[in-house]
Amino acid sequence: MLGLILQTLGLLADLGIGYLAGAVRDRVLHRTTTRTLLERLAAGVYGTLATLLLAGTVR
Repeated sequence: MLGLILQTLGLLADLGIGYLAGAVRDRVLHRTTTRTLLERLAAGVYGTLATLLLAGTVR
């Protein structure tokens, strides 16, 4: 019974977070400057992670 309650709470939390993320995305990302900034930030993060992964592999 406890497992069912925890699964239900987890599902409700995931649904709520997903709904809020979609709402924020719709309100924020329609601006091109904000979208460009976030895309460049994501590219920087992924580039840094790729560099660290490559450096760890070469070692």
